[in-house]
Amino acid sequence: MRTKIKDSAKVHLFRWLFGLNALVYAGPSGAWTSVNGPLTDDVHQKAIDRVLTSMSAADRKVLEDQQPLVDKDQEPLQSAEHAMTGIDKAGEVDAEEKKNYIGLCEALVQKELMAAIDARNANNLQVALATLGKAMHTLQDATSPAHREFQIWSYNFGIWEMARHVFQERVYPDDSTPDRYQSHLEGVVQYTYDIFTEKIPMPARFFDPASGALVLPTSYLHVH
Repeated sequence: MRTKIKDSAKVHLFRWLFGLNALVYAGPSGAWTSVNGPLTDDVHQKAIDRVLTSMSAADRKVLEDQQPLVDKDQEPLQSAEHAMTGIDKAGEVDAEEKKNYIGLCEALVQKELMAAIDARNANNLQVALATLGKAMHTLQDATSPAHREFQIWSYNFGIWEMARHVFQERVYPDDSTPDRYQSHLEGVVQYTYDIFTEKIPMPARFFDPASGALVLPTSYLHVH
């Protein structure tokens, strides 16, 4: 009970410091936010809008509506949804947990994309797009500077670790650095969609099993 009270106090302090409930969503997904506010862009949704212009606005909205829903899952044990490593309790070893979460995330993305493809082939487009939106969120998060290669999200992070995470990249990225965040973010949106439509086959792996680096074909780095 004491831990719950302490964690609740952290959340309230977080809200007070920044004056935005939106930033509480940020948690492990804080770098690419899904909330449009004074201090944040809805990065996930904007990437979908910028890239998937061949889709109808209504279909894109189904994808976009999934983004804040996934961002509600902020517990360390839910870190696979955000391509991060969750440390849930004292004594867990970062390197061991990282390997575990890379595997969990790989399985999650593969499962969601297969379910989305199956639903599309069954002409159940609403279910297909909603499931695709979840997989797309995870793969977008994998391009974030605060997530890349399965960085740690820990139960014992304090308010300043949380804030530092959120503010690493809370606005829509550009390609002004060698990391080319915009190209990777937008490229993985197109890549995920092309797998969903079966334009290209499902890859054997989305992530390098050792480093956790996203395996994105270079042909998808020039979409904007």
